[in-house]
Amino acid sequence: MKRLAVLLALAFVRCTLVTCDDICDVPVDAGMAGGGAGGAGGSAGGSAGGAGGGDVDGGEVADAGDSPDAGDAPDAGDAADAGELDAGFDGGVPDAGVPRPSVVFVTSGRFTGNFISSGAPGAAGADRYCSNAAMAASLPGNFKALIAGAAGQTPSSRLADASPWVLNGTTTVLFATKASLGAFPPAPINRDQNGTLVASNPAVWTGASNVNTTGANCSTWSSNTGAGIVGSATSAVQWLSTGVDAGCGTMARLYCFEQP
Repeated sequence: MKRLAVLLALAFVRCTLVTCDDICDVPVDAGMAGGGAGGAGGSAGGSAGGAGGGDVDGGEVADAGDSPDAGDAPDAGDAADAGELDAGFDGGVPDAGVPRPSVVFVTSGRFTGNFISSGAPGAAGADRYCSNAAMAASLPGNFKALIAGAAGQTPSSRLADASPWVLNGTTTVLFATKASLGAFPPAPINRDQNGTLVASNPAVWTGASNVNTTGANCSTWSSNTGAGIVGSATSAVQWLSTGVDAGCGTMARLYCFEQP
């Protein structure tokens, strides 16, 4: 518009200073007017274009920061976090390969040194007493008595390795391995098949002062005469032998170990 105004002003000056009709009577040159109009249009277009350019530039149309990027899309941390779907998740399926500990108990019942009343002779009769006690208490698994058998049959040799063994009704590990049967347990074997604490009449038939030896055993547990080695259910140190043999007519308990 400024250019058009300038052109019109120049034409007026020319008409004022020059008297030639060829100049003053002729309207403003169409080319000039057209040029002015074109310039105005160009200015208007430029202004419009400039205004448009401010609103629609490369930064606004499809800016990489506005379009979804890797940070906005679900990532491995949002979609199935390994910590929540971990195979070891406590609320999921229990870990495989972790066996239930075997248990040990002392019988609530007491028996003479002649086990024939169980229906089986000798040390096998003691095993029968253990099995009957476990069944009555609904304990799973098979059980054998920790007791010396026939000549040369030590308490340890009669048991298969089902370690670790825990005290029935508790989480106390009494014997972590079969070899540890040769040491004192960390606590007395003083819980019966029902998990009940045994506090009185603690005598337990063992027939050995060490799990790898044999000793007095009431004629291999077939007689009410003679003597047999007993341990104590209320002492960890004397669990196998109190140091004083008991008469075979004495009523005593049995240690029962779960087997594979």
